[in-house]
Amino acid sequence: MSDPNDPSLISICGEVLLSKACQTINFFYQDYHISGYQYNLIYYALSQDPYRLQVYEAFMPPTAGAYYYEKGLHLNRLMNHAHPFYKFALVHECTHAIEDFMTRKVVRTLDSEVAAFIAAALYERHNSPFSEALLNDLSVGDNQVFSVARRVVAGLDQPGITITPAAVAPLIQAVLKDPTEGPEISNNPLLTEMGYFT
Repeated sequence: MSDPNDPSLISICGEVLLSKACQTINFFYQDYHISGYQYNLIYYALSQDPYRLQVYEAFMPPTAGAYYYEKGLHLNRLMNHAHPFYKFALVHECTHAIEDFMTRKVVRTLDSEVAAFIAAALYERHNSPFSEALLNDLSVGDNQVFSVARRVVAGLDQPGITITPAAVAPLIQAVLKDPTEGPEISNNPLLTEMGYFT
C-alpha cells in the first residue's frame, strides 16, 4: 500500500471528480441527493491538508478498480488509470464517500449500492459513448450489474430527477443477485423492513 494522499493519486481523482461528466450528475434516490457539488467536496476532502479523506494505491483483483471504506479510498495499483472501468469504479466508490460524509444517516446497504451504481452509470453516460470493450474487461458479476445500471439510467438522465425504487427495480434485483454484494446485503435486517424480500 502506498503513502496516503500522494499528489499523483490526488491528481487522478481530480481528473474524474472535477470532470464535466461527474459534475453533471444530479439525482435524488431514497435518503440521498447525489450531485456534482458533492464530488467537489470529496475532492477537497482528499486534497486539502488536513485531509478528511485518505487515498491510497493498493493491490486488488484485476477487475476491482477502487474500494472505499471508513474514510479511506483505495485505488487499484494494477489497473490502468485511464481505463474506463477504473473511472467508473472511482465514481462508484466516491459516491459511497458522499453517503458517508454528507448524509449522516443510517446507511441502508441496498440503497447505497444502488445509488452508487446509478451515479457511476450516469458518469459513464456523460463521459463518452459506451464501449462494448468495457464490458469484456469486467467480471461476469460486475458486467451484469453495470449493464443493468446503464440500461436503467438511460431513461432517468434528467438533472435533479427523483428516482424511485420502482424505477430501478431491475437494478435492485441485479445488485441483490451479485456474488459480491448480494450475500452481505441479504443479511441486512433493514431490508425486510423496507419490503425488498416480501
